[in-house]
Amino acid sequence: MSKDAVITFDAAFKLKSDSEKSLNNKAVSLLNLNKPEEAIKELEKAIKLSPNNPTLLNNKAVTLIDLKR
Repeated sequence: MSKDAVITFDAAFKLKSDSEKSLNNKAVSLLNLNKPEEAIKELEKAIKLSPNNPTLLNNKAVTLIDLKR
């Protein structure tokens, strides 16, 4: 994925600001761009919207493991 994907997911989130899917997709794009710290921020926003979403929780856990936190 590219920076274009991040921009696209930003636009999608602005259209539907309660979309944890857009935030998750942006986080995955950021991970692919080797920006895990930024990805964590997006995942935390998504988790606030959907705190029991297993995909979001898993993505955050995997990212934290990669960051060795």
